[in-house]
Amino acid sequence: MCNGSCRLSRVFSFLVSLLLLGSTAIYGQSYNLRFVKMSSDMSTLVLKVQVSFSSAGALGSSNFVFSYNDAEVNSPSLISAANFDAGTNASYGVMSVTQPTSNTASINFELQSSNSGTSVTMGATWTDVATLAFTLPDDVGTAGFQWLESTTTQTIAYAEDNSSLLTSGLLENNDMSVTSTALPVDLAYFRAYPEERTVLLDWATISETNNYFFEIQRSDDGVVWHVLDSVSGFGTTTKYQVYYWYDEPVEGSRYYRLRQVDYDGAFEYSDIVYVALLFDHPEVKVFPNPFERDVQFRISGLQPYQQLEYRLVSIAGEDLLNGTVVADSNGNLTQFIRPLFTLGLCFLLIEGRDMSVRRRLVSSPTTSAMIR
Repeated sequence: MCNGSCRLSRVFSFLVSLLLLGSTAIYGQSYNLRFVKMSSDMSTLVLKVQVSFSSAGALGSSNFVFSYNDAEVNSPSLISAANFDAGTNASYGVMSVTQPTSNTASINFELQSSNSGTSVTMGATWTDVATLAFTLPDDVGTAGFQWLESTTTQTIAYAEDNSSLLTSGLLENNDMSVTSTALPVDLAYFRAYPEERTVLLDWATISETNNYFFEIQRSDDGVVWHVLDSVSGFGTTTKYQVYYWYDEPVEGSRYYRLRQVDYDGAFEYSDIVYVALLFDHPEVKVFPNPFERDVQFRISGLQPYQQLEYRLVSIAGEDLLNGTVVADSNGNLTQFIRPLFTLGLCFLLIEGRDMSVRRRLVSSPTTSAMIR
C-alpha cells in the first residue's frame, strides 16, 4: 500500500521526469518565491515560505527546493502548512518537507486531480506556503538559503492542470542572519491543570514588547494542532501579567501550547504542556470559597491509606503552605488548612499516584491582613 509520503515521492519523480524529458509547456504564467524570517533564538530559526503569481492563476502539484548552509542551520521541520495542505484545503494532499540531498530541503505538495477545480488561486499578493523551523548549532552566521534552479533536484511548479509547467520569476534568495533577536515576550511559565471537568490553562509574562495576542492551541497527539481561542496581549509592558483560560475537552490526554503573535505578524511558540483529564478521578470538594479563615478539602474514592501531597500556591507560583495527608481505610480523607495571611487569589494543588487536582481559591474581602 502506498502512503502519503510514497505518493508525494512518485509525484516528485514524475514531475522531475517530465522536466528531464524536455517538457516546455508554458501556462503563460510565472511565479515568485521568497523567504520571510519570523524569529530566531539560540536554538531555532523560524521562517515562512511564500509564493506569488504574475497574474491571477492557480497552482498545481509543485516542489519548492532550496539549499542552506548546514554549518549554521540544519534539520528542517514543518511547523505549519498553509493553503496547500490537506489540513487547510482538501484539494491538496498532505504537505511534507523532505531532504532529497544534503544541505537541501524540499517542500512537497500534491494537487488531487479529482479536485483540481478548487485549487488555491493567487495573484501578485504573497500567499503563505509553509512555516519551517531549523535547529541552530550556535547563534552566529547566516542561513544561506538559495532556491535551486538547476540539476535534477530543483524547484518546479505546475498549473492546476498538473501538466503545464510554470516559469519562475523572482526567486528571492536570502542569506538571513541566524543571530538571536530579543524575544517579544518573557514568559514566566505556562501550565495546564485538570479542574473538575475542565482544564485550566494559566501563564504569566515578566515583560511584553509589541505583543498582539496569544493563540491557544490543543492537540490529541502532540503533532496535529487545532486553534481553540485567542487572548489579547498587553502590547508593551514591563509589569507582571497573568492570564487564564478554561478548556472543556472530552476525557483523555491533551497537549497544549501558545502561539504568541506580534503586531507585525511575527510569532513564537511556547513549550508544550500535557494534561490527562479523567472523569473517574476521586471526588474532590474544597470549601468555603471564598474563604475567611479555614479552608477544608474532602476527597472520597481513593485507595485505602493512599497518600497525597497538597500545596497552597500564590498567583506568582510561590509555595505558601504544604503538607501530606493519608486516606482512611475507606479511601476518604478530610483536611483543614489555615492560611496565615491574606492571599487574594491563590491555588490549592493536590497530587498523588495517578491524581493531580488544582482548585482556585479566593480570600474573602473581610479577611484581615493577618489571621491570629
